[in-house]
Amino acid sequence: SSTTSLTAVRNQPTRKTRPCKILHNTIMLMNSGRGESIQMGALGAVTLGAITNMAVMSSCDLLRYGAGSLGVMNYIDERTGECTPFLDLEDKSLKAARTASVVAFAMGLSLLGLAVVNKFFGAIQHNNLLISVGGVVVQLCLLMVYTAMSNGVCEVEGCSWGSAAAWLIISQLAYLTASVGMLYTDETITEEQSAPFMLRSQKLENPFHQRQGRRIELDLGLANAH
Repeated sequence: SSTTSLTAVRNQPTRKTRPCKILHNTIMLMNSGRGESIQMGALGAVTLGAITNMAVMSSCDLLRYGAGSLGVMNYIDERTGECTPFLDLEDKSLKAARTASVVAFAMGLSLLGLAVVNKFFGAIQHNNLLISVGGVVVQLCLLMVYTAMSNGVCEVEGCSWGSAAAWLIISQLAYLTASVGMLYTDETITEEQSAPFMLRSQKLENPFHQRQGRRIELDLGLANAH
């Protein structure tokens, strides 16, 4: 019975406060609140990126030349002054810029979907990889839109950037901000990051339990001697 009692006493959980666990819980709480704000910011940024990306695609004022201007999908008809879609676009530079803007918009919508899922349902499998690939593809495609400057009209008459160029820059910055924010919130505090705190806590606890066990054995030995 003495052996059973000794084992029961040894297995009793300690009520000693663990400083490292308190520090771990505090960091988790702080990062949780900060993560919520960054998630909302990332969601707003990717939404802004998609909206400005659409504005670039639909604009007739990406490039200005003489009395007219053009975009990747539309141009200003010099006779009517109206924004008219390209019916038979043959210029390779404008074709490449149009395709790149469409792909960027599609990937931006994918990032928007990921941001919504991360915010309301939590991270999915391979979340970081999907965000990284989507963010890189979006930036590369938006960079390709700048090749529209080398189209045939601009080479002959010379072009300058129009108001849609500002939307293009805003779209790039918004998508970049959203991608970084989404990656940060997914990596704010993970089990791997919290492991050093818990490991340190265990190291601090083990000597205490060992000393407690030796003290119990000594007390029982003295009791038996009496």
